[in-house]
Amino acid sequence: MRTLDLPYIAMDDRKAAQKATEFWLKQGITNIGLITKIDDLQGKLRMKGFIKAFEEKGVSFSKEAIHTYTTETLDAALANIANQIINDETTTRTFVCYNDKVALKLQQLVESKSLILGSKLQLSSHDNSILSVVGGFSSVQHIKDELGRIAANKIIESIEKNKAIETEIFTGELIER
Repeated sequence: MRTLDLPYIAMDDRKAAQKATEFWLKQGITNIGLITKIDDLQGKLRMKGFIKAFEEKGVSFSKEAIHTYTTETLDAALANIANQIINDETTTRTFVCYNDKVALKLQQLVESKSLILGSKLQLSSHDNSILSVVGGFSSVQHIKDELGRIAANKIIESIEKNKAIETEIFTGELIER
């Protein structure tokens, strides 16, 4: 199969998840779960970043720590995870989540059944949207608006100066809360 070699401007989702995971590992927390979407590339790259963070620290993790879902199965997956948190004292309460929406939904599900356990959840996520502020959890900043401006400027520059567009990859910063 042939592929096109085209320039692009994007966030490095693998590195973003690695940062979100390292945040916990640097605090000595190794029992960390990942909740990620599996039916898109972004989710798969974030899973790779999660795994890489453990590999680089020389720490092992259980395959059961990785919770995957598809667009259609998100609610059921989160309900399952929330029930595990509530019913099993050995279940991790520290998670790296696919995005802020997933993190906040999990937080609300657990809190609706147990305020005490809800307050013990430790979450990091992706997007740094208002949802992470509301939920009070750390999140890797996604510069989606800026990415659009950069792409538009590069296209204009390419047309005006007949200059080739070069690939540019950004790594968001983890905003700690």
